[in-house]
Amino acid sequence: MSTKRILILVFALLMITTSAFAWGEKSNADAYNDAIELLQDNKYIEAADAFLAIGNYNDSPQLAMYCYAVAAGESGLYSTAVTNLQSLGSFRDASLLALYYAGRSYEDAELYESALEIFAGMTLYRDVATRLATFPERINARDYAMADAAEQSGKLETALSGFTSLGSYKDSVARAAAAQDKINACDYAKADAAEQNGNLETALSGFQALGSYNDSAARAATVQIKIEERDAAAADAARAAAYAAADQAEQEEDYTTAYNGFVMLGDYLDSASRAAAVQQRAKYAAGIAAINSGKYFDAYTIFTELGDYEDSTAKAYILAISNFATLKTVAPGVATFSFHNNYGLVNLNDNITVAPQWTDVGSFTGGLAVVKKAGKYGVVNLKGKVIADYIYYSISDYYNGFAIACTSSGSGRSVTYSYILLNTEGKKIGSSGHTLAILMAGIIGVGRVFTMI
Repeated sequence: MSTKRILILVFALLMITTSAFAWGEKSNADAYNDAIELLQDNKYIEAADAFLAIGNYNDSPQLAMYCYAVAAGESGLYSTAVTNLQSLGSFRDASLLALYYAGRSYEDAELYESALEIFAGMTLYRDVATRLATFPERINARDYAMADAAEQSGKLETALSGFTSLGSYKDSVARAAAAQDKINACDYAKADAAEQNGNLETALSGFQALGSYNDSAARAATVQIKIEERDAAAADAARAAAYAAADQAEQEEDYTTAYNGFVMLGDYLDSASRAAAVQQRAKYAAGIAAINSGKYFDAYTIFTELGDYEDSTAKAYILAISNFATLKTVAPGVATFSFHNNYGLVNLNDNITVAPQWTDVGSFTGGLAVVKKAGKYGVVNLKGKVIADYIYYSISDYYNGFAIACTSSGSGRSVTYSYILLNTEGKKIGSSGHTLAILMAGIIGVGRVFTMI
């Protein structure tokens, strides 16, 4: 074969080889362009598959993910779309598109306010402006439906709030009024039930809150009167109980409690005068206690201050003796006193004073005491009354209701002594002939016996 023919053959082979390589490069570009056209025609799945088919050519992998993400977004799979688009970072409009589908997810969930926050910064992107223009109506429709559902389920307060916020949208004003009327009717029934059950404060609050609804104002006034009558009755009952308690305390001589009780009652019945009386009784009782404890001067001061209350004047007069003589208690409320070597007696229980006349006074036993006057012995009681005359030579103290009395007759070495028993009335019982027998029988014991000479 000639050299010329060989060169021609080689050139032909080179042309064929070069053409072959050129054809392969053109196929990838054409496939890429075809995929782009599919993308532009919104055929996102087909475009994604086409980009995947040409492998790593140019930015085909990113475009494939981009197309799949858009396909997911357009199908309502917003979470998948947002996740894939965010992974693409700044590729093409992936960031904006991720925001767009996030807004769409809120929009589909009727969370228009959240969608608005996202769309507000991208009003020129895609159909955002058109979508935003529909939001006011869609928000009203959503809120109307929610208010309607709330009313149907008995959530009247929620329904009222919803319809009220909608203003003049559709029949919202009328629906709000209807919801309010239902609420009022319900609250009226509750207030009425509260009144019937005796829960008057709850009823009053309920009717007052209803204002001019139905006869609420009149019902509120009626309930108010019931409350006042109930409280007045309760207060009267409480005052009556407190009065009874103060009265009982006074009867039990617990004057402090009684006084405080009557004072707290103020002008209830005769509480003021009872308080004053109890105060005097308490003071009087303090005077008696002072007498019983032997504090006669303190008692004198108290009864002097009491003035003409009961027998305070008489007691003060008798106790004035304590200013110049020492009183010696011999029994509760009874004391002896000495004046110019003679003894007298005061009985503050009966307001009796016995002038000083005795030269000796024995111990009071059973309310009786042996006293000596003008050299002879007799017996007196706590009032100073003579029970046995002053005729005896000596008398023992009383024991078991008896005393031994001794009389004497004659004079010098021819004195004769006779012994008798005296009962508590001062009467003679028996004589010396059986005195020893009585002693042995234990009817009386050896008490204060005046020594015989």
